[in-house]
Amino acid sequence: MIIRERRIFRDFLQQQQPQFDEYREEIPLVTTNLQSMDPQQKHDRLWDRLTAPRIDAICVRRGMIYLVEVEVELHWQAVAQTILYHDLWQLLYPHLQIERPIIACQVNRPDIAEAALSLNIDVVVVS
Repeated sequence: MIIRERRIFRDFLQQQQPQFDEYREEIPLVTTNLQSMDPQQKHDRLWDRLTAPRIDAICVRRGMIYLVEVEVELHWQAVAQTILYHDLWQLLYPHLQIERPIIACQVNRPDIAEAALSLNIDVVVVS
């Protein structure tokens, strides 16, 4: 996340009621089990981790996981990224189900927010 997006994420966290129990930022979407790999496989896996797509944040509240994409302005790419990250998460971590994907933004676009909601993605506008 860029600095401005980090500020938006902090504001998002502050306005959530009830508060999230924990969160992590910049979650790479790649498995990291390096045991029983030869050195080349370990190198390849580490490279995959460094270059993997990253979810802006994962938040947990009462054992439920929320995927959070953070943007300054809501746009179509954010909706597409959220769908992609949600699907990749389910493939990599099928035992850890996402309760609800969220896009946190400062500038809302009502047409895009309506489409996101129809795809079961919440849009949270932070001030």
